[in-house]
Amino acid sequence: MLADLKTTTSVDERKFGRLAGDLLYHGKMAFAFMGLRAIHDFAPIKVQILAVEQNAPHDCAVFTIPEGDIWRAVEMVEGLLAKLKQCRKRRAWPGRYENEMLLDIPPWAAGMNDNDISGVGLELAPQGA
Repeated sequence: MLADLKTTTSVDERKFGRLAGDLLYHGKMAFAFMGLRAIHDFAPIKVQILAVEQNAPHDCAVFTIPEGDIWRAVEMVEGLLAKLKQCRKRRAWPGRYENEMLLDIPPWAAGMNDNDISGVGLELAPQGA
């Protein structure tokens, strides 16, 4: 078994799943999984994350990462390592975007009021109609 211990604000299945996805916990576990295969020539049967809430009563849960997800994460890590190798070789470190981007400001921040929906392609029916 390969396991990691994580503290979290909530062990709620959906919340922790979203957090784990955002922080790429499956990728980190895949990297460790790859290391075990390389060093010890075996792959763990089970990959798990033990999550413990930071605040009392410190509820905890054990989350198993499905085998298919680990193998997809291994492919992701291998791709990232190949990209790292290319960057080192070329001594070029591209950012997220190759070209300039338009700033996508949400309507509430752009000063659009609740009744102004002209920017979304809809029209309000006249009042009293």
